[in-house]
Amino acid sequence: MSGLTKDDLHSGRVRGEATDVLSGRTEQLRLRPGSACQFFEPFACGRYCVQLRLDWNDLDANGNPMLDADFYDAESGVMDKSMRQHEAHHTPSIDEQSRTYSWEFADESRHLLVTLIWVLAVEATARAVAGASVTITRAGETTPQQ
Repeated sequence: MSGLTKDDLHSGRVRGEATDVLSGRTEQLRLRPGSACQFFEPFACGRYCVQLRLDWNDLDANGNPMLDADFYDAESGVMDKSMRQHEAHHTPSIDEQSRTYSWEFADESRHLLVTLIWVLAVEATARAVAGASVTITRAGETTPQQ
């Protein structure tokens, strides 16, 4: 299985949005230069600021990007690397539900439906050639002059 590449994400041909089914809130996912991830808006969760992201370099068993959560100390802004071992760090998509994720940590719960929007551009070039000819016949002449 292969997902979107970094080049696909940064080409402008695809963008992502996520809807939290529990709250009804929809947000546009953001890109960062050189990254193969699509980023959600960070949010406060207990003593952390949580950054969710779809990691297109890490596909789950359903062929969807893994939903990763990075945990930053709310006061210092430093990433808590020990949280990479926590089950909330990696969340696979729900089976039989295309790009739907159920993320939970502490008292926070998000049920996310991710939609990819493909932007198609069509360029067309048209060429038209017009031509005309004129024949002038003077009064009394039998042969037209050009």
